[in-house]
Amino acid sequence: MRITLIIAIAVTQLSAYSQSYQLKNPDAAVRSNYIYINLINVEYSLEEDTSDVVIGQKIGKIAPYPKYLSDKFHEQIYQSRKYYSEGNFEKAYKILEKPHEKEPDNKFIMEAYARALYQINSKRGLSYRIYKKLVNQLDDESGMNDSTLTIDFWFREAYWKLGTLYMDNGEWINAFEEISRFVLSIKDSKGTPIYDYALTYLTECAFEMKHKELCEYFANRTLFYNPNNEQVKNYLQEIKK
Repeated sequence: MRITLIIAIAVTQLSAYSQSYQLKNPDAAVRSNYIYINLINVEYSLEEDTSDVVIGQKIGKIAPYPKYLSDKFHEQIYQSRKYYSEGNFEKAYKILEKPHEKEPDNKFIMEAYARALYQINSKRGLSYRIYKKLVNQLDDESGMNDSTLTIDFWFREAYWKLGTLYMDNGEWINAFEEISRFVLSIKDSKGTPIYDYALTYLTECAFEMKHKELCEYFANRTLFYNPNNEQVKNYLQEIKK
């Protein structure tokens, strides 16, 4: 299910190069041209025709997955996920090599395959390519455009993993935007390590983008949740030089 929302919060404009950003919540900045946010695969509890939502308002829960993730390779997908949870990343990706070859556009195969590859240093380049294809496919299918940002809650980890792979490649603006999209999907995780990592990485991206205002802002948001985060303190010191 898709929900189109106009997020009702104060907007702060933050310029980086020729791109300006706005805060869609206190911990995530998106391009200023986005007016709407489409939440995909969410079963929502809002009243019918509701469009304005305030920060912290509960809108629903993630929709259940389809009964079958693939007509032919459903079992292999779940076995890959089991291997992954056990830390056996090599088996997790190898069991999906043939399914990915046979169904290269199956989003569930792509996600599980790229996720396992991500954990093996020599395979991260392939993981990057598959994650990039997956996110582009999600965006195309969801109708994302110049005024609408989309977030598919079935695949929200993909935004995080792709963002960190962009960081590995020094693609700082792309990394900043994907990690921001991930943060918008995990508001229930505030105070957890993943939330701390995400805000720290946003700070790092902003620093590498040479955007002092963004860097300072996200460093302070990181410290709001974790006052002992030394990495962002170092960024604050660096931008003052």
